[in-house]
Amino acid sequence: MSIAVAHGHPFSIDDLEQFPDDDGLRYELIEGTLLVSPSPTLLHQRAVTRVLMLLHAACPPELEVLSGPVDVVLGPATLVAPDAVVARTADVGGTRFDAALPLLVVEVISPSSRLIDPNTKRAAYAAGGVEGYWIVDPATPSVRLLRWAPDGEVTHDELVTGDDTRTVDWPVATELCPARLVSDER
Repeated sequence: MSIAVAHGHPFSIDDLEQFPDDDGLRYELIEGTLLVSPSPTLLHQRAVTRVLMLLHAACPPELEVLSGPVDVVLGPATLVAPDAVVARTADVGGTRFDAALPLLVVEVISPSSRLIDPNTKRAAYAAGGVEGYWIVDPATPSVRLLRWAPDGEVTHDELVTGDDTRTVDWPVATELCPARLVSDER
């Protein structure tokens, strides 16, 4: 389960850099609140791997797919680490995304992130200027496809479930079927 850690004052990104990076936990900040999550489940990792394979197979040369956790700075006290990102190849470098944001972030819901990913992080990504967000729920299975205008207004919100297949045309053109992301069949 993800927990929010109480602290006398809001955490900063500098504070976050003092935490260990090899203890199996994921540390993120949302508006100064520290979120700590345990290692992901095997089903979560299967879904992440399948999303990465799907996106990578369709990725044009000017874009790049990266597996998480990848640090994405959305504000002075907000740093998140999505499970996958699609970014412009020219924007990939350095240690994290801050000046240039990824085009798409992908979060795969874990038991520990069931409330955070579709609510708290969704709001943070929209406010932070990320253009697209996929929320993958392996338990359902389903994928919510979101896109925002630069002002944070939702321009696309679609839920794809089970064996339904959708042709996705942004940021890469591919066929998406949520059930295939978690199936034990290859």
